Amino acid sequence: MEIAYRDQPPLLDNSALIGPTHSPVLDAMTTMEERERIEADYEWFRYSKFALPFLIFILLVAVTLFCLTCWWGGTTLKEYHTGMPRIVEIVSTVTDEGGLPEYNRNVRVATFSFGFFGLAGIVLTMYLKPAGGLRKGMYFLFGFLGLFVGGILGAIAGGLDAGKIHNAVWCRSRERGTVSISNNCYSMQKMAIAVTSVELVYASIGILTFFALCYAASQSFQPPKEGDEFAAAPQQRGVSRTTREVLLVLLFLCFACLVLMIVFTILLSEGRDQMQVDEGWNVRRYNNPISGWTEKNTRLRLSNTALVIITVLINLIPFRSRVIAYILAFIYLLASPLLFASFAMDTKDVATARALVCPVGFSCHYAAFVMVCILDIFLAVLLVAYVVFEFIARLLMECRHCARSYGVFEIHKHESNECSSRPVRCEVCSKTMKAKNFVYQHRFECGEEHH
Repeated sequence: MEIAYRDQPPLLDNSALIGPTHSPVLDAMTTMEERERIEADYEWFRYSKFALPFLIFILLVAVTLFCLTCWWGGTTLKEYHTGMPRIVEIVSTVTDEGGLPEYNRNVRVATFSFGFFGLAGIVLTMYLKPAGGLRKGMYFLFGFLGLFVGGILGAIAGGLDAGKIHNAVWCRSRERGTVSISNNCYSMQKMAIAVTSVELVYASIGILTFFALCYAASQSFQPPKEGDEFAAAPQQRGVSRTTREVLLVLLFLCFACLVLMIVFTILLSEGRDQMQVDEGWNVRRYNNPISGWTEKNTRLRLSNTALVIITVLINLIPFRSRVIAYILAFIYLLASPLLFASFAMDTKDVATARALVCPVGFSCHYAAFVMVCILDIFLAVLLVAYVVFEFIARLLMECRHCARSYGVFEIHKHESNECSSRPVRCEVCSKTMKAKNFVYQHRFECGEEHH
């Protein structure tokens, strides 16, 4: 049983929070009556702490899939072009992309991967706030991978690109059905300078942020004092508000550099010299299908991703109604089979394109379209997993103290540390009572005289 301190009341579940963003309700929980009214309100749906990061991740995947669909299916919602899910390029001994070597691109992609993984881990740690020792270790781990290692890779990428700035060219003269003319290339030195600058800026800011984060984490926790039998974990001291704001600004700058870096990388990759297979197949020009999806695939995927994006944005509004929460969950379940259907159609078209013979003198690539198929199934699984863990699983789990349902990842913490109906023992008089009775009444009545 938990010991209840007079000067440090036990943690209580803040029931006056609504929506996945856990927006606080003003003037709630000022009295025991207000708390009991909130706890007794069945219409109040309480999202778990993992709901917000889960929804943000779903939103990022849906937006990525939506952008890829627009890229390969048409630039406007009114007009679509029908194509075949494969990229056909003329075989060449030159392995440059936009005049820059492919290994430069690989280093940039590695920098983005390490950096994005580390920043996502740091932000998730800030939001979830695990125990002091674990939080400190997570800050060091994600900071090292995303900021320090990513910064070193960014410096290497910047050095490699700096020596090839004058070679950057744009030669993709045949875009979506235009004829490729080998001598119709123009310089892309400004873009090469921009991507090199972004890489070097990320390298410097990332490494600086890593050391600042390590300093802040080391200063935020201290070991328990000797002789304190109730101090089971390091106590958080915290850092100054200025330090936190500076760290947030540095993390945002790192994220902006990573986004610019991957955008420039994609543009330089699209600048490579490409041709279609009209001449290779010896057919009339423009008779061969261009790279892209069929119209029905594009329409279905656009509608699915748009439905998911709009639903998630509505879900981020702090509604407290249980009915609204269940309606949104039903929409997620409705979008899942549509995404599975889109996955089936896309994989069938990719398999059909793979079965076609690639013409002599050309190479065929399918990776970009395979990635779309992977995102189809991944987004569908994410939606099902979110509904299962956030809505269905909690129907099978109830707190043994207050009989309220909680998510899979929060039921143990709620029962042991946060439930306002859990039994606690007063440190002064050793009486046992509910935690909310101790907080709102007993701790004001029990003093040294009573002991």
